[in-house]
Amino acid sequence: MKEKTAAAYARYSTDNQTENSIEYQMHEITGYCLKNHIKLTHQFVDEGCSGTNTDRASFQRMIEAARRGEFSNIIIYDISRGSRDVADWFSFRRLMRELHVNVISCHQQLGDPLDPDAFLREFISVGLGQHMVLETRQKSLDGMDAAARKGLFLGGVTPFGFGVKDQRYFIVPSEAAIVREVFRLYADGYSYDYIMEKLDLSHVIGRHGAPMSRNSLYYMLKNARYAGIYTWNAHTYQVMRKYVGRQDNPRKTSIPSGAIPPIVDMDTFLRVQERMKKNKNRTSRPPIKKRVFLLSGLIRCARCGCNYFAHVSRVHGREYLYYCCGNRYGIRRKRYGCKSDPIRGEALEAFVIDAVKQCRHLDRREHRPRGQRPRAGGDAAQGRRKSPEPQPRRNPAHDPPARPPHHRERGRHPHGHGRIPAPRCRTKALSEESRHAKNPRKSRTFGSCVFRGRGSKT
Repeated sequence: MKEKTAAAYARYSTDNQTENSIEYQMHEITGYCLKNHIKLTHQFVDEGCSGTNTDRASFQRMIEAARRGEFSNIIIYDISRGSRDVADWFSFRRLMRELHVNVISCHQQLGDPLDPDAFLREFISVGLGQHMVLETRQKSLDGMDAAARKGLFLGGVTPFGFGVKDQRYFIVPSEAAIVREVFRLYADGYSYDYIMEKLDLSHVIGRHGAPMSRNSLYYMLKNARYAGIYTWNAHTYQVMRKYVGRQDNPRKTSIPSGAIPPIVDMDTFLRVQERMKKNKNRTSRPPIKKRVFLLSGLIRCARCGCNYFAHVSRVHGREYLYYCCGNRYGIRRKRYGCKSDPIRGEALEAFVIDAVKQCRHLDRREHRPRGQRPRAGGDAAQGRRKSPEPQPRRNPAHDPPARPPHHRERGRHPHGHGRIPAPRCRTKALSEESRHAKNPRKSRTFGSCVFRGRGSKT
């Protein structure tokens, strides 16, 4: 009889629960395994993770282990530890049923999800858990709205120029002077580049710990809190911890004045907003269509670790593609900028394509069945000649005369002077380097960027 194996899964989410909650869950699961003669082989624990979604590290690792067939049972303390979302729970149950993995609860009876009575019992249990989550969420939102109507700081990143004490905003004089000068210069018609150079903002560290850039100026000039306008919960990005995109929030709270001390006057702020609106609506230059590049989001800088992005330059009507480090662009030649050089896109893409082809070739050789692997020396080593394939018989009355094969298809010169030499490629040296690499699956370095092989993120 095959021995029963199981994986234990435990989770806690709120600050009121601690590691003791995990210890108690594991104690109950272990006792259940001893009582029912089940061998516990795996333990998966998620600490401080909500049950309203399945985006949990240990939970996802448990699913991957179940796909590999490492155990035949999953044991949880109760259904709420698995999920508090009805759709997520039954999706998980359906997947485990397809993988022939049994899901067991220490304190609840779980049957076949296709059985009507078992489904109803589970639906009620999960539904009660989700109802409790929704009720708690509603009370939390009501409390946040009440605090927002008082103009209190409710979390997030404090804008540059402000500080927070006892949930109240106060002005930081040294930073506020920079903010006022930025608003004044932009309202007078100066550009982002001039303001960056004038105030030497590339040496000013922002709230996120990085030097200020042109994007920092944009978000600073759009922030109404510098004019004393308090706004909370204006947009929604997540619902039940699931990303839904930017949407207008009907629960928006706005206080026109009095909640935050203003750093710039309202007249300057309105002039800035009017100029930004005009710049956005300019039609002198046609909009550039969004392009998709082969290596977008797949390259990291070997020096600073920042993502590379594609940049297209146009000279005399011709386009040249480069991949550049994100920390180098915008703060070029500055103290905090990255010193890596741009890389020609043509050579870089050819390098990656050649490496991928080589990895696929090795995979085919490794996964080829043993009986189908070619013998050393082929048929010639066994003293046999390969019989020619039968050719269809021509009918001279109907078929056109056979045309001699193209010389490029045969790979020989049309006058019989030997094989045609291979065309010289601009990336020949690049291809030779990757072709003769010892192990193509290891990390590859091209210039100042790094690629990683199969099974790891780039």
